[in-house]
Formats: sequence, structure tokens, C-alpha cells
Amino acid sequence: MNNALTKAKSQLQAGDIKAIADKTGIAYATVNKALNGKANSRKQSQIIKAVTEFLQERKNELEKLESVLN
Repeated sequence: MNNALTKAKSQLQAGDIKAIADKTGIAYATVNKALNGKANSRKQSQIIKAVTEFLQERKNELEKLESVLN
């Protein structure tokens, strides 16, 4: 599961961890530590799901933007 978190973190930009923490209601420190592999959290599956959804939303927004520009 840590491998999934590492891959997800590599795709995040500045401020994304805070946005994910705010969206999920999980403490920023918990999300940050889980994504950096510094601590295992009981909420790891919830964090992975939130990160996945966040990245999917970003991908969808980029695709919409590209279609408008083309």
C-alpha cells in the first residue's frame, strides 16, 4: 500500500495535500505523514481513495480544458 501512496504523492503539486486534508476532514499532518511514508495511519485506505479521487478530478479538468483549447 505504501507503493500506491508514493506514486500518488509524486503526482501531487504544492497545496494539494492541504486540499485533500480539507476535503476529507483528515488532519493535514496525518495525510502528509502517510503520503511521505513516515507513518502508517488507520485511515490509509481512506487517504488513498481521497488522493485517487483528487487526481482523477484534476485529470478530468485538464481534459476539459484541452478540449476547449483545441
